[in-house]
This record gives sequence, C-alpha cells and structure tokens, in this order.
Amino acid sequence: SEERHRIIADLTNDFVYSALIHDSKISIKWKSGSLEKLAGYEMHEINDKAIGWYSIIHEDDLENIVFPAIINLPREKIQNIEYRILTKGNKEKWVSDKLRLISDDIERDKMEVIGAIQDITTRKTVNIALDQSKKYLDSIIDNLPIGLQIMAKPFDEEMLLRVASAYENQTDWHKRKPEL
Repeated sequence: SEERHRIIADLTNDFVYSALIHDSKISIKWKSGSLEKLAGYEMHEINDKAIGWYSIIHEDDLENIVFPAIINLPREKIQNIEYRILTKGNKEKWVSDKLRLISDDIERDKMEVIGAIQDITTRKTVNIALDQSKKYLDSIIDNLPIGLQIMAKPFDEEMLLRVASAYENQTDWHKRKPEL
C-alpha cells in the first residue's frame, strides 16, 4: 500500500527517484525517501533551478564525472556514479547514484532514468584520510636509510643478536629484495 511505501521510504537513508533529462536539465518526476535529509531541498526547489538536479552537483564533478557518465549511459544496465553535491546549507556531501536508463529517443537528447542516491560522505572521508595516511607513511618508508649498524660492547654478542632479532620481528626489511 501507499502508506507502507511511505513508511519504508522514511526508514531508509536512500533517495529513490525517477527523472527526465532533457535540454541539459534533469527534472525529478517523482521521488521517495530522503531528498530533504540528504540535500536540504524540496523536490520543487530543485526542479525550479535552471538545470535542475545538475545545479547542486559540484562543478568539477559535473564536468568530469556526471556529464560523461550520462552521455554514455548504457541501456538496460545499472550505472553507478560517485560525485559531490552541495546542500542547501552549502555543505559538500559525497553521494553514490545508481541509475538505469528507462527510455530515450534516438538522438538521446531526452532520457528517462530511475535511480537511487545514497549519502557516502562518511565512507569517502575515511577513504581519503586513509589514502593520505598511506601516502605519508610510504614517503617515510621510502626515505628511510638503506643501512643499519647495531653495535655493542666487546663480547656482548648476545645483546646484539637480541636487538637484531627484535628489529627483524618488527619490520620486513630483511625480506625485501632490490629491483634489478
């Protein structure tokens, strides 16, 4: 029933929609779910903008990700696009937009799509931070000295071997081989 559908839509964080792409504008025909929670806009506010949904997509992502994906949207396949939007409060959010072409005309200047958009901001923020940490740690490792000398008092080889063993247990330097 319609009431159950509304309850399910309220329980999910996804924004499910049907949209018409025509004359460089994407207009939402119907929606259910969390458009207001996601972007802070009502459907009519987005449709009233000059280029509809496109107007809240981050400028760089619109040109480099969304437009190329829409132009090459495969028939009868689900396309997943990740991009940033700007909310009504001008906050940047990452979204995953899974959409499918439902109908189009021969020239593809008029297309109907059905899709689901999910907020992936937390996941993207964590992944970006992990990538930055990895690059930082890799730069430290790449700049470590190529040799290590461990010294001890005369006839204290036992301590020397314990230190060397502890070092090997904590690193993998002894397993690495130079590229030839």
